[in-house]
Amino acid sequence: MSFKRNNLIVLLVSVSILALCVLVYFQFFVPRIAFINVPKLMTEYDAMKVIKGKMEKRSIGYKANVDSLQADFKKLILKHEKEKAGMSKRELDLSIQLLNSKGADLERYQQATRQKLEQEEVDLREQELRIVNDFINEYSKSKGYDYVLAANQAGVLIYAKDKLEITEEVLNQLNEKYRARK
Repeated sequence: MSFKRNNLIVLLVSVSILALCVLVYFQFFVPRIAFINVPKLMTEYDAMKVIKGKMEKRSIGYKANVDSLQADFKKLILKHEKEKAGMSKRELDLSIQLLNSKGADLERYQQATRQKLEQEEVDLREQELRIVNDFINEYSKSKGYDYVLAANQAGVLIYAKDKLEITEEVLNQLNEKYRARK
């Protein structure tokens, strides 16, 4: 009986040591990995929604201004067309030169304004992306992750189990932090 009891104790101690070794192995040697669905994070992050709204408003204002300038230019063309029959050669040349100049000015204005809007959006997004990246770094460290991968359309992450996705947690905390900044 004592032999069986000793064997049982040895077996229990051995199983306990083995379980402890497995636990230590998984705790210290197996990396903790998670992933973030980047498109979802960027479309549902409140700050990015605000940026999108701002840029849409600015774009509408820009379009209204351009439409007004284009309407003025069309009026100038119509005026030229009506009056060109009664113009001298010199007046006609000057009128055409004026139209060409106004058309070129309008095109330059459109291009410059479009570039300005695009650059402003890029700057706002880059500023917010730095905040997002800093937050993800802090979050990952606080949760003990060894790797946090980015899942996007480019295929950086081909497959991962759903339980490894931390997008919602990150998104919720990131939005809380953003709201606190406002």
